[in-house]
Amino acid sequence: MKIESTRRESNLPEYLKMYNISGQDAITEHGFARYFKDRRQNDSIREQEENSPEFFTKKIRLAGEGERASLIRSGLESQNIEIQKACAGMIEWVSEKERASLIRSGLENPNFEVKKAYARMIFLAPLEEIDSLRNAILIKVRQAIESSDVELLSEYAGMIWWVPEKERVSLKNIILAKARRGLENPDIETQKALMGVIWMFPTEEKISLVKLGLKNPNTEIRALYAKLIHLLPLREKVLLKNTTLAKSSQDLENQNAEDEFIKTIWLAPDGERVSLIRSGLESQNIEIQKACARIIRFISELVPEEKRQELFDLIIEKGLGEELIKPSLLYENINIDNKTFSRQKFEKTGSRTTVIGGGLKNKTIIRHIKPEAFSAWQKAYEDYDLWKKEGFDYVPIEPIQSYRLNNTGLVDVFSGVLDINLRDWEKETFMFEKELEEQKNKILSVLKKLKIEHVHPNEGNFCLRFFRDEKTGKVDFKRIPRLYLIDFDIAISL
Repeated sequence: MKIESTRRESNLPEYLKMYNISGQDAITEHGFARYFKDRRQNDSIREQEENSPEFFTKKIRLAGEGERASLIRSGLESQNIEIQKACAGMIEWVSEKERASLIRSGLENPNFEVKKAYARMIFLAPLEEIDSLRNAILIKVRQAIESSDVELLSEYAGMIWWVPEKERVSLKNIILAKARRGLENPDIETQKALMGVIWMFPTEEKISLVKLGLKNPNTEIRALYAKLIHLLPLREKVLLKNTTLAKSSQDLENQNAEDEFIKTIWLAPDGERVSLIRSGLESQNIEIQKACARIIRFISELVPEEKRQELFDLIIEKGLGEELIKPSLLYENINIDNKTFSRQKFEKTGSRTTVIGGGLKNKTIIRHIKPEAFSAWQKAYEDYDLWKKEGFDYVPIEPIQSYRLNNTGLVDVFSGVLDINLRDWEKETFMFEKELEEQKNKILSVLKKLKIEHVHPNEGNFCLRFFRDEKTGKVDFKRIPRLYLIDFDIAISL
């Protein structure tokens, strides 16, 4: 639903006030009509949902105990790989005596992802069967890593956790030796194939390898290694993210002042870091000021709590409060602005997301999610009456502005952008700690009444939205922000 403040607001239903988001446009008649026009697609979305892996696994849960094993076997014979993989997660729903047989069937599947899904389930097998299952996996891993196919090596490397424990070290050493030789190969396809093995390297070697890859003259290879920064320890990770070393489109000599300043902060002794941030906040360079405001969520482990709170208060005093509440990573290393309309993919786990530039920057993103997950999200979002009865004066669910079923079977959901997530906020300050915890628990309680399982309701998926001054648009840090649950990409309606 699109938002706007207008004199015609009285023509709209009263309950729409529960969907208003401070600092964004209020709902117009046009936006309201568009949303209900979108609802005509609901039947098509439900039809798509009924052919989904989630619908199949729901059928298994609802079946009698004697029927479940045969349903899983029929799922393994499905033409849909996602259904085959999903059936692995239903092993615990069958009797223990049938589990080993089902796991063996999954391990014989020609698709590697299906094999891996069933390998993960061996802990559910009877104890007397587990060693035999581990040996079956060992045979497949050995065959893969002894072949000359680097893609197979990379795929099967992650399966060594399910082979007998006494075999793991020797297998890991073979994988690492082959990966080291392979990564010296200038062939881009070989490099790509071995990206999935780098997590196995010792920490120091991993750091050195990523840094080396980020200096590679090949732009495509630099981009590959930039995606591996998340594997590094926090200090190295943030250092690389805050320099153009991690930006494949720029060279080191093009580093700007704020990047250099942030690098200095990270390299400084612990006792000097706070004073450096203070000096940065006093800088005449507004970009350095903003960078220093944003950094406090990353240094929470390195700065005493009282000093962190002092910095937080100083940032607000300096009028940089907006930097404190920006969502992490959403627009980082993405070349979009608020002047030119553009779309770019945002790399994340879970749902695929598209970030939009131009007038919709900081207002709208597009999530591309499965129909069954969207149905759960929509159910939670549209039941304003229940939220009101439970004491909310707003709907605390990620805003759905509009949506459409695309030609790949996913639902494109135009979703409203909120502020900082709860996890990052708690790294910055203890402000509103009790109130936000109460809101979080209350939201989860209402979801239970709606029979919706979000699946990953961690602090990273709760976002704050602060109130803004209606005239100036400035953030009001004196009012308790609202909390929203976001990212329903694997949600289930029970």
